[in-house]
Amino acid sequence: RTPAPIPDTDEEPDGEEQAEDGQECAVELLLDTREEGGAVQYLVRWSGYTEAHDTWEDEGAIISKELITEFERAKRFEAL
Repeated sequence: RTPAPIPDTDEEPDGEEQAEDGQECAVELLLDTREEGGAVQYLVRWSGYTEAHDTWEDEGAIISKELITEFERAKRFEAL
């Protein structure tokens, strides 16, 4: 579940996602990936939140495709 957005933040988000109330939350980084029910999901660290608020989000819910590309590139590099 996407956490509620932090009010009055001046931070430029890397990626954003719609919270349940329609506001956007900034994605700090993607931590991991898994396949759940045939769908690819990413473990999201939300900007301004701790690891206790990390959530698994479907690939299609991550607005910034650049974040996904960077995560996959770093994952391939670590495998070398």
